[in-house]
Order: sequence, then C-alpha cells, then structure tokens
Amino acid sequence: MTNLITMVNRKNYKLIVVEVFALPLLLTGFAVFASGNDPSVDLSTNRSIVNQGESFTLSWTSYNTNSCIASGGWSGSKSLSGSQIITPAFNRTYTITCSHFGVKQASDSVTVTVQTEPPLSVDLTISSGVIQQGNSAVLSWASTNADFCTASDGWSGNKSISGSETVSPSRNTGYTLTCYNSRGQVYDHVSLSVVQQSLPTVSLMANPENVTNGNSSSLIWNTSNADTCTASGGWSGNKSTAGSQTVFLSNNTTYTLTCSNPIGQASDSVTVLVNQSQGVSVSLSASPLSITHGNSSILSWSSSNANTCTAYSGWSGSKSLSGSQTVFPSVNTTYTLTCQNSMEQTDTESVTVLVDQVQNFPSVFLTANPTSINQGNSSFLGWNASNADYCTASGGWSGSKSISGSQTITPYLNTTYTLTCYNSRGQTSDSVTVFVNQSQATPTLVFSAAPTVINRGDTSYLTWTSNNTTSCIAGGGWSGTKTVSGSQAINPLTQTNYALTCFGSQGSVTAEALVAVLSPSLEQSSLGASCGISDANVLTGEDVVFSAFQSGGRAPYTYTWSGAAQGSGISRTMSFGTVGTKTATVTITDADGRIASGSCITNVSERAVTKPAQPTEEVLGEQAPTCEVKKVFACSDGENYNIDENGDAYDKDGKLIYSGADNNTATTTPDDTAENERNGRVASLFFNEAGGLSGLGFLLVWYFLILLTIGFAVTMYRLVKGKSRVNY
Repeated sequence: MTNLITMVNRKNYKLIVVEVFALPLLLTGFAVFASGNDPSVDLSTNRSIVNQGESFTLSWTSYNTNSCIASGGWSGSKSLSGSQIITPAFNRTYTITCSHFGVKQASDSVTVTVQTEPPLSVDLTISSGVIQQGNSAVLSWASTNADFCTASDGWSGNKSISGSETVSPSRNTGYTLTCYNSRGQVYDHVSLSVVQQSLPTVSLMANPENVTNGNSSSLIWNTSNADTCTASGGWSGNKSTAGSQTVFLSNNTTYTLTCSNPIGQASDSVTVLVNQSQGVSVSLSASPLSITHGNSSILSWSSSNANTCTAYSGWSGSKSLSGSQTVFPSVNTTYTLTCQNSMEQTDTESVTVLVDQVQNFPSVFLTANPTSINQGNSSFLGWNASNADYCTASGGWSGSKSISGSQTITPYLNTTYTLTCYNSRGQTSDSVTVFVNQSQATPTLVFSAAPTVINRGDTSYLTWTSNNTTSCIAGGGWSGTKTVSGSQAINPLTQTNYALTCFGSQGSVTAEALVAVLSPSLEQSSLGASCGISDANVLTGEDVVFSAFQSGGRAPYTYTWSGAAQGSGISRTMSFGTVGTKTATVTITDADGRIASGSCITNVSERAVTKPAQPTEEVLGEQAPTCEVKKVFACSDGENYNIDENGDAYDKDGKLIYSGADNNTATTTPDDTAENERNGRVASLFFNEAGGLSGLGFLLVWYFLILLTIGFAVTMYRLVKGKSRVNY
C-alpha cells in the first residue's frame, strides 16, 4: 500500500505522459503554423492624377489575412477588402498593411498626384490707341483657363475666350472684357482716343495766270483734311489731294477743284487769261516745282518781242530777256517775271515752287505782367508758340490752351505757371513765376477733384491751393499732412468724400470734394470663404492640411490664417503635440476689399504606446508556466521572468533568456539538472499583436488539453490496475 502511494505521488508518471503527448503536439503545431500560406494585399486607384478638388477611389483586396490597417494619406482599421472615395488637397501616398494573426503581414501602396489648376487670365489689346474720326481700330483678346467672357463699356455681349473685333467709335471710348471660370473672374481694359476731323481746305493756283494763245500754264493745288478731290470747269476727273497739272489754253478758262471728307467739302477756283495779241510774250518755269526744305530749284525763262524784263515777288531786279537762276526758298514761293517792249506792251508769267517743310520742335514763350503783385491783385499771362499743334497748362493753372493767347490770374501765393506745347516731333515748355506779397489775412482754400465721376479702377486728381496758411491736414477718404498747395492722384473703389483743412495765423479753413465711382456694368458677385481639412481625426505628431476655398469676389485674393493654423497662403500643413479639438480659421480678402471667413476642425488623439506585459509569477510544481508576452514565446516551468520595455526577458538571476529582436521564440533550460525527467518539457503558446491567443493558438491549446486528458485517463487506469494487483 505504501509503495502504491509513492508511485502515485511521483512526478515522473505525469512527465512521461506529457512528454509522450506534448512532443507530437508541439511538432504538429509548428508544422501547421509553418505550412500556412503567406498573406497578400493588393491596393489600386482608378485615378493616379487628379485636379485640385477632384476625388478618386482606392480599392483593395487581401488574402490569408484577418486584419488591415491604413497609413500614409489615410488611417485607421480597414476591412479585408473594399473601396473608399478620397478628395486629396495635395500629393499623397496611401498604404495598407494586412496581417495573418499578427504573425505575418503584407503591404501595398499607391501615390496620387494633385494637379493645381492654372490661373485665370485675360489680355485685351488694341491695334492703335488714337484714330481719326471715321477710322477703325481692331480689338484683340486672349484668355487662359476661362469658361466664357463678356464685353462692357464701349462694347457688349458675350465674347469667345479669344478673338478680335473691329470698332469705329465717334468719340473717346473705353473697352472692358471680363472672363470667368468656376473659381472667379478677371478683366482687362483698353482706351481708344478719337481725333475729331475738321472740314477740308483746298488751295488752287495757276502758273502763270496769263498766257499767250496756244501756250500752257501749270495748275498747282494743295489740300488739308481731304479724302477725295474732283475737278470741274476747264478740267475734269478725280484728282489727288495734292499735285500739279499742265494745261494748254486758247481762251480764258476757269478751273475748279472740290475736295471732300466725311464732315463736308470745300472748293477753290483759278482763272487763266489768254492774251490773243502777237505782242510781248514771256515764259517762266521752275525745275523742280516741289522741293524739300533746304534744297534748291532752277528758274528758267525766255521772252519774245521784249526789250526789258523785271522780276517780282519771290525774286527782284532786272533780268535778261532769257536765262536761268538757282533759288533756295524756305517756304512755298511764287516767282513773277514781267517783260516789256518799246510800245509798253507787257507780258507777265509766274511760277510757284512748293517747299515740303521738315517740321522743327515747337517753341513757346510765356510771360507774366507784372511778375510781382500784392495779395488779392491780378497779373496777366501772355504766350505765343510756333510749330505747335496744341498746348497744355500745368503748375498754377491747367487745361488745354490755344497756340497763342492771354489770361488773367489772381494767385494768393507765389505761383509758377508752366505752358507745354506739342507737335509730332516732340514738346517744349516755358514757365514764369508770379510773386505775391503776403498779408496777414484770413486763410483761404480752393480744393477740387477732377474728374468728379470715374469708373472703378480709374484715377481722379485732387488739386488744392491755399492762402495765408502754413500747414494742411487731409481727412475723409485720405489722411496725413499735406503741403499748402499741390495735387495728388486717387483711386477710390466706391464713392468717397475727401476733406482738407489748412491752418494759418488767423485761423483755419476746410473744403471738401466728392468723387463718385461707377461700378462696372457687370456687378461682381459677393465673396464667400470656406475651410477644408485633410483628416478630421489625427494622432499627435501627425500632419494635417488646412485648405482655403473661396467663391465669388474678384481676384487677386489674400489668405490669412488664425487659430490652430497660423500664417498666409491657400493652405497650411500643421502637426500638434497636444490632444484636443483644434480649430483653424481662414480670412479671405479680394481685390475690391471684400472680406469673408471660414473655419474647420480636427480632433487630435494621443498616439498609443503598447508595451509587452510582464510574465506572471509561476508556482513551481505540477502546473506548466504561462507567459503574457505579445510574441511567440516558450517558457520552462518553475522560473519567474522580467520583461523590459524593449521586449527583452530576463530570469531571476538577471540572465537574458529572450531578446525582442529575435524571431519571436525563446527556449530556456532550468539550472536544476537533478530533475532530469523535467528536461525538455516545453509549453508553447502563441499570441497575437493584441496580447491574446491567435486562432492557431486556440487549436493547439485544445489539442494539448485533449491529449492531456487522454494521458491522465491512461495513468489513472494503470494506477487502479496496479492497486488491484496489490490487493490480490
């Protein structure tokens, strides 16, 4: 009986059974685990390149896996297969990693490129900025990234996104073209000046105006502002606007030339008399008849039945009865020759040499009388210009002025008056200063705006003159200290009132000027703002992109960020080290000063840090040890192990028995070699990433328990059978 109890309590019976059944279990488990297929995953996208604001679809399929995690441009747990629609703000790479019970894993990635839409622009040009009345100019335009365009001001209607059009305005006209797309609008503007046409003038002369029967005369004509000319009377047909023609006469004949333009017409006539008698005759000609200023012409003449010849007009003195002479006229000049016989019969002939003037720079002379006056008195400005087409005043006076003239002025301060005159060659200016003897009087101020009504984007000029003042301060639509007299350009966007106050020893004076601004014919839409975010839920240290979106308004736009995102620009990339709700606000300002704001929110969570659990304290004896480890780990019984934050396991003596960098398994042999029956007994457990048993681990545990139960039953059977033998 005693021997039987000893045999029952000995551990080697249990160990033998465990060895017999555990060894196949362990070999079978590892064989099953090793024979499993590797996991795989396939990630794809229907579009690898999208425009900003567009979406694409990610699709994925995995095999031999039980979990999937997204990273990169997206995040979070994903199903084993599926699809997701994403709208990226910038280039991103998307990755998905799928694992097989936390032991084996596979990854796949795709990259999506976000294209930035090109800017909206329009360019409107005109073939000539100045035309004569009745003539035309060509408008040409081109735009980029536009959906449609509309015309306003001097033209109207919808226009193609590029093209050209001929215009013929009757007065100064501006042309505006505005182009649109879904993101906004832009416009361009050109101006066309129309020079008003005058009535034509015509000058017709004959050289000579008296001829002998059968002889010839030269008809010479010049015009201005004429488009066409027609001859009538002694000649006919269309004529050029300037020229000469030789005619032969037998009778007194009148020649008429009529010239026209779109404004009207003008005529001139000349009569050539024919001397029928066989008395004195003279012939005078010039070669050439038309010269350039500074060049020469040769006069040639001959006479018959004459005793003397005398020159008049462009030349003078007695001349031989025939001969030639070189002349250098500076302007159109008529040369006349009269020849006489002893009977005092005479004959006269003339020829005109035309001089093509080379225009010089204009000259201008401006005076003031007197140049020094007492305050409140007047002075007279007088001026005269030559070779000038038009003149403009500046300084103490303004506006267009005639080529010559005079004007009364009454300045209150020392004032300089300037007159600038122009022609096609250039411009010349002259100035004069009128000095004013100041008196201690009440300050006065003249303050005006010109023009007082402008289109949006155009310029007006504020001009002021004060007397008996020492300083001026601006108010209303402008600000700051101003000189006591001066001018300044302004560009208000809306109707604005400008004020100016000037101060003197006897007090102050204030004046105001109102400038009205006409809005474009096509009203600009109101401005809207919104904020978009790349991810509404992120972890600490993870990037999140805040993006601004505007609607309406007029480009260009400025973007200012506040709150969780600071700075400027259409987008801001941020990361946060603290958890909580982060709100970013973008404020958008357009070209017309309109302001709109929008906000967006992201939630920041703490990034999880998982540490391996410490092994539980085991009880030496019958029970196999259990290790709470994240990875595959083999423990021998009877030992307490410590696992640090790196996943390294140490025994009670500080000996490293498992490294986290190993292949997830470790086997130890106890120092106690006396109990040889326990050598080689190994318990293996498989753990997934979350610290729990995997599916394969459960199968092996159940398999082990079944074998253990069978072993226990066999042992009990042998004990009972042995006991029966003892009783016998």
